[in-house]
Amino acid sequence: MINTHLDYVQDGPNRLERGVPLEDVLAAEREVRLSSVQTLLPSATRLLDQGWPLLFTGDLNEPSHLDWTAATAAQHGGLGPVPWPVSEVLVDAGLRDTYREAHPDPLADPGNTWGQVAGSGGSPRRIDYAYVGGPVEVESVEVVGEQGADEVD
Repeated sequence: MINTHLDYVQDGPNRLERGVPLEDVLAAEREVRLSSVQTLLPSATRLLDQGWPLLFTGDLNEPSHLDWTAATAAQHGGLGPVPWPVSEVLVDAGLRDTYREAHPDPLADPGNTWGQVAGSGGSPRRIDYAYVGGPVEVESVEVVGEQGADEVD
């Protein structure tokens, strides 16, 4: 198991809402969050290469490219698809996003964990993830949190 909590500074969606160009936002995402994930990837890929089941979890403080698609663009200021770098590199490394595997339609089931969820502010999005790799079967995945909060089981 690998768990991390990536920095929240230079929040991509908030910067997009303020009019920062997508290219600049993605450059900051690569510098702030992707650089941290890349220090963990050698351990993750080594475990996967050796056939171990792997759980990679964390508050990644970045949306997923699996959520910001052409179909969901209206929910994200008209932007989509957006190649959020952390989710792309994790998928490219052989990890699977458990929430999207169990709930493949981001329009019907966004699975937001931040932004108007459980009392949080900001624009709605997923920032908390559980990825798996290797011989792991995903049976179910749900968002859990404060009792009685909207969209929380």
